Amino acid sequence: MSVSSLPLGPEPEEPARFLPSLDYAQHCSLIAADIADFSRPDRDDEIQLHLRTSLYGIFTAAFRDIEVAWEGPHDLHREDRGDGVTIVFMPHISTGLLVSQLPDPLLAKLHHHNKVSSPAAQIQLRLALHAGLVTRDANGFAGQAAIHLFRILEAPPVKRELAVSGADLALIASDYVYDNFIRNAHAPVNPDAYTHVKVNVKNTRTRAWYRLAGGPPLDRAGSANGHAIRAADRRNLRVSGIANE
Repeated sequence: MSVSSLPLGPEPEEPARFLPSLDYAQHCSLIAADIADFSRPDRDDEIQLHLRTSLYGIFTAAFRDIEVAWEGPHDLHREDRGDGVTIVFMPHISTGLLVSQLPDPLLAKLHHHNKVSSPAAQIQLRLALHAGLVTRDANGFAGQAAIHLFRILEAPPVKRELAVSGADLALIASDYVYDNFIRNAHAPVNPDAYTHVKVNVKNTRTRAWYRLAGGPPLDRAGSANGHAIRAADRRNLRVSGIANE
């Protein structure tokens, strides 16, 4: 390397995706999303990369519809999770907005993707929503709210019922979000559509609320009869109490 090619100073930094002005804890909404069965045998590296690209495209379009900026740090900070993404919103982005406005465009984009995709490239998405105090350091964000978010995302009964149903989307709300923004809110959200579930993951013992949305494309269902069989299996799960374990 010649002397003339050596950098004369520090490289300019890319715009930070960290939360601005969160040197102390602030109350923020949080979302964690995960592609179900991301590493199953029929998904090689090329398909996994396609799934990741598709997921980011789905979120970009859905947030554009509700006028939340996916790019840049002004509305949100996001962290890639390999088979999903975690999003922390600026305090000015209300939890009520996310609860009432995000599911419809997100589901529409997700359903369109699945309609035009092969079975291996279709996405079943689990999405958890919580709100609480969040702080950050040079490497990202932290706080009990973030830990709680990840625990409800991993609720085993929701994973099982999503797989059985073949639905496109499982929406999981924390108890706090359900009580304050779903059950008691004047918003186009039907609280009766949600089912409570006990969450027992690592050291967390809590309750969350979830609903499934979107029907399975025929390629994933196999047939309309196959969809009916899965719906019956769902009912059997509920009767046996597995869904509320």
